[in-house]
Parts: sequence; C-alpha cells; structure tokens
Amino acid sequence: MVTLNPALPSHIDVRVGGTPRRAVPVLLRGHEASFVMDEAPAERQDVALVLDWNNGKVTELAARVRSVDGDGRIAHVDVLGVEGDWAPFMEYLGRIG
Repeated sequence: MVTLNPALPSHIDVRVGGTPRRAVPVLLRGHEASFVMDEAPAERQDVALVLDWNNGKVTELAARVRSVDGDGRIAHVDVLGVEGDWAPFMEYLGRIG
C-alpha cells in the first residue's frame, strides 16, 4: 500500500552559487535528494535546496552534489544541514505530526 503525503512542498528551488533555479524533485529524504533541472550543477558543488511549504514556511537544505545523471539533468545530492523552519520538513518525512 502506498500512502501519499499531503505535506509536500508547494515549490522547490535549487540555489546554485546564490542563484535560484527551478527543480523537480525525484527523491527527497532526510539525508539525500535527487532532482531534475534544465542543467544540473557540477559534481561536488555546494547547493541549497529551498523548500516552500503551503503554510508559507521555508526550509533550506544545505547539500553537496554527489553525482549527475540523465545527460546532465539529474542531480543526486547529500544533505548536509537544515536551516529555516525544519518542522514542515520533519512532518514531510513522517518524523512528527
């Protein structure tokens, strides 16, 4: 049985060098994430995943690109830290609620 989480982020950007770029998440877990972009950041580059939630709160995940696939469009990152409002992210992960 698959349970859909109603607490999905309403919008996700990946900040690369301070510039926000639109991303579509493929995987979003506590310690890793994967997303599709027009052009993924380079391997080993530091990025920030900015998660905008429906309640207006924002969570920022500091991350580093582990690898790039899909002709340079899919980035796989390791999450290094959480800033901003972490409660919606923890709820999304099923850790609180």
